[in-house]
Amino acid sequence: MKKVKEPVSIYYSRPQLIKLKESLMASIEREEDIEVLRNCAELLHLELDSDDPLSMDASEWESLRDTPLPYCFSNEELEKEIEESEKSGWANDDDVNTFIDQWKNLR
Repeated sequence: MKKVKEPVSIYYSRPQLIKLKESLMASIEREEDIEVLRNCAELLHLELDSDDPLSMDASEWESLRDTPLPYCFSNEELEKEIEESEKSGWANDDDVNTFIDQWKNLR
């Protein structure tokens, strides 16, 4: 007579499950290989958006390796950019401070 197979999780205690989750999360945090991360996402049945950077294949990521990051400024260039942005009138100081306060309260 065969026994009904029970899920393995029944035999794990709560602390063991927490430890396993923490170990998995730490391992994923350290991982830098996009293919490994994509495989993890598939195993966890995560749906990746087409705009999601993980949807790029390894060759696309490799081609970006030596591409300069956008908006990399020297201190002088940054000051000039800030000054021009302030002159543009897109937002005044009150708008910016309100936005920063809202952003800080999201935590």
